[in-house]
Amino acid sequence: MKGNKMSKVKYTAFNIEPGMSSWFDMPEDYKEEYYSWEKNMVEKKKNKEQMTWQLDGRTKKKKRSMNSDFMGNSVSNFIDSKYFEKRRKELAITPGPKRPKIVFISDVSGWAWWNKSKYLQMYLSDEFDIDVVCVIGHDAKSGINPGKYDLYFTYGYSYVAWMNGVDLSKRITGVTAHRARRVIQPYMRMADNIHANSLLLLAELKKMLNHDRIYYIPNGVDEELFVPIKPIGAGDVLIPGHVGKDCPQKNQTSIIQPAIDKAGVEGFYNLNDFRTRVPYCEMYKQYQEMDVFIVASIEDGTPNG
Repeated sequence: MKGNKMSKVKYTAFNIEPGMSSWFDMPEDYKEEYYSWEKNMVEKKKNKEQMTWQLDGRTKKKKRSMNSDFMGNSVSNFIDSKYFEKRRKELAITPGPKRPKIVFISDVSGWAWWNKSKYLQMYLSDEFDIDVVCVIGHDAKSGINPGKYDLYFTYGYSYVAWMNGVDLSKRITGVTAHRARRVIQPYMRMADNIHANSLLLLAELKKMLNHDRIYYIPNGVDEELFVPIKPIGAGDVLIPGHVGKDCPQKNQTSIIQPAIDKAGVEGFYNLNDFRTRVPYCEMYKQYQEMDVFIVASIEDGTPNG
């Protein structure tokens, strides 16, 4: 799909550094801090593990490259870390004593589940001691301590196996996308507490399971960051668009682009995955480029976009 250059719109929404969406936009003091931050991350990873695989009957070892896919979003991670750091300081929430310990197990740092976890960590820090870990990427954890936390939380059931060794009563997993019952049901037995991010999924789970420990947890929106800035139709033409990683279930190439092409207008697309993503704290600018946001997914419970 063809991309679009950002228009020269003046943005006034909350941000750490307006326009700081890439390495080239970062001020020099941030670049110096980034060098130290990335070096520390790489050294930690080197000390913990090396990639291994079998080749011709012999075990080969390979160090992770600074240019690998897993390191590709490290600049965006750094920019977002500065964003959340500033937000935490502004909130100034004082942690309470003897807080229950919770771990949120996400897919990859900087992606939707990770960002939601960081907000919960930030806003609930007075009541809970929350850690956020991921299972993919250069800062991925190799496992979870089954005795460290009071609760172990995953958004999707695909990572419920990471809670092996954890008592069922301490496990929370859920459903965020529509799948066949035969696929979902076995995983729902692997945790005592279940959540869904849409009312339709919640109703399906209640039909499927024989207990009432099923909860509705919709996606939230940061209303200080994602606020309307540019009026709809402010330009000469109406601009439809879509944000989401490129995959068949989201129907970007089968429905969204053909519909936009048939309408004879130019669409705005951001189909990056976590390796090439725009920093989360800069994403509000992407949405401001559109007058109409299109969703054509066949699986999403409540799409994050």
